[in-house]
Amino acid sequence: MPLERLLAGLPPLLAFAEPLAARLAGISVPALYADAGQWSTQVRAASRLLGLKTAAFGGSPCIALEAAGGAVDWATLDTQPANLADTKPSLRSTARWAAFIETLERSQADRSGGAIVACIPGPARLCSLLSGSLEDAVLARLKEVLVQMAEAVCHKRPDLLLLDEGDVLCSAPPPAAYRRSIGTLRNVTRYFDVPLGLAVSGDAASIDAAVLVQPQALIVKAKADGSLPLPNVIASAAAAVDLIGVPVNLQDGADTRARLASARNDLPRANWLLMNVGELPAQTNIESLHRLVADLGAA
Repeated sequence: MPLERLLAGLPPLLAFAEPLAARLAGISVPALYADAGQWSTQVRAASRLLGLKTAAFGGSPCIALEAAGGAVDWATLDTQPANLADTKPSLRSTARWAAFIETLERSQADRSGGAIVACIPGPARLCSLLSGSLEDAVLARLKEVLVQMAEAVCHKRPDLLLLDEGDVLCSAPPPAAYRRSIGTLRNVTRYFDVPLGLAVSGDAASIDAAVLVQPQALIVKAKADGSLPLPNVIASAAAAVDLIGVPVNLQDGADTRARLASARNDLPRANWLLMNVGELPAQTNIESLHRLVADLGAA
C-alpha cells in the first residue's frame, strides 16, 4: 500500500526542502521550479543529506496557481487574485507546471527509492488565492482545473497526492461545493490508486472540516496563531484517517523530541508521521539537522 512507504523512516518524517534544494543547485527557487532535472535531483539529494526517506515536491502553491491562470511575480513569489467572475479556468501548461510533472516522473525513476509526496493547493486554498474569497460559485468553476491537475499528478503515481489548504478551510461542515470537489478528486485518485491527503491548520474547526470529507491522510499544520497542536489534541482525528501528520518545527530540536515522545504515547495505535511546519529554509544547517533526524530515529 502506498501510504506504507511514507512510514519507512525511523521516525517517519516529511519535510518540504525545495529552498534548500535550490541552494544545493546554486540557483534561485524560481529557477529550480523551471528545471525538472535539478528539481528532482536536488530535492532527492537534500532528503538524503538530512536522512529523510520521503521526497516532497510542490511546497509552494505558486506553481499550481500560475497553471490555473493566476498571476505570480516570480522575483518575489507574490501572487495576485484573478478575475473569475465569468470564466471557467482550465489547466495551462506553463513551463513550471510542466517541470513539476516531469520532476515527479524523474523522481519515480530514481533508483534510490523512497516515497514521493506531490502537493498542490486544495480547492479552498486555490479558490482563496485566485478570487480572494471562498465562494460556492468559484469553487464549482475551479473543480475542472483541479481535476486536470490531479489527473496529471496521479499519472506519475506518487505515494500521496496532498491537497494543501493552509488555514483557509476553517469551518465545519465545509461548503457544499467544497465537499463535491473533494468527492470528485477522490474519484480521480482512486482510479489511479493514489492516496489522497489534506493538509490543514491545527485549529479545531479546520481539523473537523477535514475529517468530514474523509481523506486517507490528514497532515496537521500550525494553528492560525502559529502554535503547534500536541498529538493528544489530534488523537481523535487520527482515528478517522489512515495516516495522521503530527506538526513539528525541526529548527527546535528539544520541542521536536518532546513531540515525538508525545506522539508515541498518545497515538500508539495510529499510523502517524512527523511533518515539519513550513518549508525548510535555504540556509538550513544540514549537519545539525541530520544529527537531529538521526537522534530522533534512535530515540
